[in-house]
Amino acid sequence: MISPMRTRRFSAVFLAAVVLGPAAVSAPPDDPFKPVEKKDVKPARIATPPAGKPADPDDPFAPGANLKAAPGKAGWGEGSVAVPFEPGAAVTFGPVGCPVAVVGLTVWDLKANKAVRKLAGPYEARGLRALSADGKYFAAGSKSPNQQDTAVAVWSTETGQRVLDVPGDKKALVDLLAISRNKYLLLGGRHNTQIDVWDVETGKVVKQLTVPDRRVESDKLAFTPDGKYFACIAHDKIVVTETATNKEVAVTEPPGPGVPADPPAGPKGVVPKRSARFDAIFVFAWTRGLAFSPDGTELAAFSTHPSPRLLVWNTKGELVTDEPVPMPRTISHRNTLEWLPDGSGWLVNGYLFDRASKRVVVSIRVPFASDVLPHLLDKDRVIGVFGEDRGRLQTVTIPWEKLNVSLKQMTAKAPSYLAPGEPVSVALELAGLRGDEADTRKILTDALTRRLARDGIPVGEGKSTVLRLKLAEEAGESLPIYERQSPFDFRGKDTGRKATEVKGAAVLELVAKGEDQPLWRGQLTAFSARSFKEEITDLAVRKSMLEHLGRQLSGMDMPYFIPKSKDVVALPAVVE
Repeated sequence: MISPMRTRRFSAVFLAAVVLGPAAVSAPPDDPFKPVEKKDVKPARIATPPAGKPADPDDPFAPGANLKAAPGKAGWGEGSVAVPFEPGAAVTFGPVGCPVAVVGLTVWDLKANKAVRKLAGPYEARGLRALSADGKYFAAGSKSPNQQDTAVAVWSTETGQRVLDVPGDKKALVDLLAISRNKYLLLGGRHNTQIDVWDVETGKVVKQLTVPDRRVESDKLAFTPDGKYFACIAHDKIVVTETATNKEVAVTEPPGPGVPADPPAGPKGVVPKRSARFDAIFVFAWTRGLAFSPDGTELAAFSTHPSPRLLVWNTKGELVTDEPVPMPRTISHRNTLEWLPDGSGWLVNGYLFDRASKRVVVSIRVPFASDVLPHLLDKDRVIGVFGEDRGRLQTVTIPWEKLNVSLKQMTAKAPSYLAPGEPVSVALELAGLRGDEADTRKILTDALTRRLARDGIPVGEGKSTVLRLKLAEEAGESLPIYERQSPFDFRGKDTGRKATEVKGAAVLELVAKGEDQPLWRGQLTAFSARSFKEEITDLAVRKSMLEHLGRQLSGMDMPYFIPKSKDVVALPAVVE
């Protein structure tokens, strides 16, 4: 652990629904946010803001290839949406199908591909923001998250003028900021269980909703597109509430334990049985996204416990999908979970997951530290920042016809170098080892076997396709060891001893008999840990580096289908 004085050292601790329609001038009879008519009732004040040849450069779907256009050639999606923006400018997208985006202070018409307006007045780029489904209203907080006294403003994107100002509250926070039914601003925070509903057109609070949990959290709450229902995680369950009456109408079936990233040792790696309630508590605690389907008949969630997974329930609360998905590659605290308009799949943190095949069919690689996450414009297009061009939003067309051909070829077991159900061999090339070779080989072989198993690819000896790992180790710095006496002892006691860091550089390749070049190639770098709960020794330090490498291998983004035919694309297709 790094001390407050930033001294580099080791430390140890020894411790004992209906698709949303256009905005209406007046509230329709089925409007769940319609205010209850009572005489002499004053508006409530908000309690706020609380391919196997080498990758062909002309084939954008070859493993490891990218969709960036070659010089003088048209790229995928080129000629459609291309939005310039300054570094640091906030980019706000609305729900899938929203016709506009707000980039900084500019309202950009995504259909006409042009700037149409400037917003009057600034807003906090790091704060919470939202666009209505029809793109007519944009809302933003005055401060970055986790601050009290945060005001919220709403602009009309048709005029650029502010149409609503919600004052801040010194005793409240804004953790939820959303726009429902194109005209209702929803605000709430962790300070209580209340969501205040503001009518943007009248500038008044017209309803107050109560969530069935201890507080309001944005990534654990979702509304149907028509606003008639909202779902909220409540400790060990998800409760669906009718908006109009604020009454509970359904409770979802609890998810099972799932498949851990590293199955425990034991017969066939079986996970010990626990109560459904116990598992659900942890699954929901680590849920990072919740979204209703476009027709409001299903609810999806993304959780990272015990490993990244996608869960979907139907209107009866029955769990109909529980599938593993890759871990996000971004360092952002935000995650995305968006439904395809026809309900045939999801965009989960840059991975396009196909419902029918239950597989990731497109992998979108976001530039390191980019704050703009991929967003679905519609069923056929994704917008985001790709490659090294960080000053422009671009669209990529999803080639469904090619993807579907590949899926059919994979199912039909067409000739391939790599495919689910077809065994591959694992080979290790180790250099500069600073520990036991047999132990190192077992740890890495187990990690690679688990990674292949996630895609249904078994491991066997003497196969024509080989997954080869080259690892080179080297020593790092020699650091002093400090012993912390409690979790609150940030400096720790100098033990007078030192230990040497361990670094590992790995290259992972898929090679096939008869091919001169790798079919696919990836690189990884691993480092030893800085903080330990057990005694710090050279063996423990090196083991931590191997564990770090194992975790990276477990989450490695690699192909699962490489056909021999040049006319069929590899899966998943890569956007880079």
